[in-house]
Amino acid sequence: LPSTHDMVLLNSDTLVFGDWLQRLSSAAYSTSRVGTVTPLSNSGSIASYPSEFGSSIDPDQAAAMDKLAAWTHPGISVEAPVGVGFCLYLRNDCVRDVGQLDAAVFGVGYGEESDFCMRARQRGWSHRIAADVYVYHASARSFGARRAALMDRSNRLLNLRYPGYDRFIRGFL
Repeated sequence: LPSTHDMVLLNSDTLVFGDWLQRLSSAAYSTSRVGTVTPLSNSGSIASYPSEFGSSIDPDQAAAMDKLAAWTHPGISVEAPVGVGFCLYLRNDCVRDVGQLDAAVFGVGYGEESDFCMRARQRGWSHRIAADVYVYHASARSFGARRAALMDRSNRLLNLRYPGYDRFIRGFL
C-alpha cells in the first residue's frame, strides 16, 4: 500500500538541528498547494545562504545559523522554482498526485527532485524555501568524483524535458 505519510529526502552528508522537521512541515502546510519545502543551507544550490555559491562553514556555525533563522524568520517561507534534494520535504498528497521520482531516467542523485518539482508545478503545486530552517550540508560527499558528470547529465535532461529550465532557475537567482 502507498504511504500516507509525508517524506523527507535527506543526504547522508547533512546535519539537522532542533525542531527542524516541525518547521519544514509547518511551511509545507502554510497553504493547500505547497508540494515541497527546502531549508536554507550553507551548500544548497538555490537555497544557499549567505552565498548563492555555497559557504564554507562548520557544523557549529550552521547550528547557530539555524537558531538565528528560527528566531528571526519564524514561519517565513518564500516561493522557489523547485526544491533541492539535499533536504527536501515532500507532502504525501503531492507525491500521490504527481507520482514518484523518475529514477529510471535520472538515476540516484542530481536532477530527479527537480524533475519531480517541475512535474508538480505543471499540476498546480508550488515549492517553498523555509527561511526559518538551516541545515548543514558538507556538499559533494554523497556522490564524490561522480558529482560533476551526474550534474551535467541531469542538467541536459532537465533542459530537454523543460525547455528554458536554466533561464527559469537563473531568473529566480
